Amino acid sequence: MFFGSFAAVSKRKKHEIAMNKEEKTEWGFTPGKVARELRQILYKDFDDKEVETIVVVLLCHLLIDSRLNDLIYELLIYDLPQRGGKDSEEENKKLNDEMKNKVWSNVKKMQLIRKLEMVEPALKIWFDHLPGKIRDINSVRNDIFHGRKSKDAVIFEGKSIWKEDTLEKYFISSQCCSKELSKFYEMIDGNRAIR
Repeated sequence: MFFGSFAAVSKRKKHEIAMNKEEKTEWGFTPGKVARELRQILYKDFDDKEVETIVVVLLCHLLIDSRLNDLIYELLIYDLPQRGGKDSEEENKKLNDEMKNKVWSNVKKMQLIRKLEMVEPALKIWFDHLPGKIRDINSVRNDIFHGRKSKDAVIFEGKSIWKEDTLEKYFISSQCCSKELSKFYEMIDGNRAIR
């Protein structure tokens, strides 16, 4: 009985020692905390709330960028001639898919402001305020990510982006822009259905 309980205690002790010993990544960071540890090395001045603000700004910007990507891609692809007739159906499909993939790749590489400029003349007819809102959202992202302004000088609609009510307005504005870009695409797609 004594030996059995000693073996059980010894097994638990080994498990506790293993659990207390923190494993490290190849470069010495704690697994599950790599991003936080790197952020604390690179940007010591940012607290957790500010980092979350940056994440929201980036995701809102990506939402609009993604909508513009889809809009421009669909506008281009709809009217681009497809290859057919010359080769086998399989070969034609392969070439058409390659062309579409290249167009998509080129659209994704464009800066958001260039994408906006491509569709702005038509957008202004139906959503005259939308290009200005998208530019404001893009400016906040650029100010943060390109270091154009000091942290305290990054503003949206006249207020600091680091304030929660301003961040909330930024998010809502991004959502509205995204929705209006989707409506704009539906208008275009509706016209195609009529033709």
